[in-house]
Amino acid sequence: MSVTENAPFCSSGERRRGGLRRCGSDSGWRSPRWKTGRLGCCGTINGVGNYGGPPFFGWVAVGHGTNPQVRPQGFLLIETAYARTPSVAAVVTSLRSRGSGATYQATSTVKLAGFSGIQFDGAVTGARHLFVPFGAVTHNAHYFPDGIAIEEPGQVFRFIILDVRGKSVVVFIVNSGLPASNFPTFLTKADQILNTLKFPA
Repeated sequence: MSVTENAPFCSSGERRRGGLRRCGSDSGWRSPRWKTGRLGCCGTINGVGNYGGPPFFGWVAVGHGTNPQVRPQGFLLIETAYARTPSVAAVVTSLRSRGSGATYQATSTVKLAGFSGIQFDGAVTGARHLFVPFGAVTHNAHYFPDGIAIEEPGQVFRFIILDVRGKSVVVFIVNSGLPASNFPTFLTKADQILNTLKFPA
């Protein structure tokens, strides 16, 4: 997975190679960063370089746990596009209305890192669900470089979509390997990480 110089988010006031340089002092957290393009997250696919071209998306994934071979005990993801994004309201609608196999609670307003947004919780009820925050609606089989796939029923999640100076930034929090009953406790830990976010101008 490649890390780029231009992704628009960082933590603890530090901008470093495309995303969160570190996530607090808790050694139980790990934080990979990467970029996706039209053909995925690898630099060259089938001889096509530059991720297959635009659209490009920057990602930071923060998992609780120290063993990369074991599913994290709670997981959060931050994503946005390198180009212009739809509005927060449009992203919320896309996340809540596309596909089947997920249920959603009511939306509420939220403020994070000094920016306003919309938050909602939900659960995956089907065998698989793909969340697509930015990609255009299509009725054909299609790869979405911004897609967030959940392939296990019973996963519970929270989405926070922020308006950061006109750009929509998606924060996705999910229980992953953690029992769903422990998700509220994990949300408290995730909030401690998210409260360190800085979005440099």
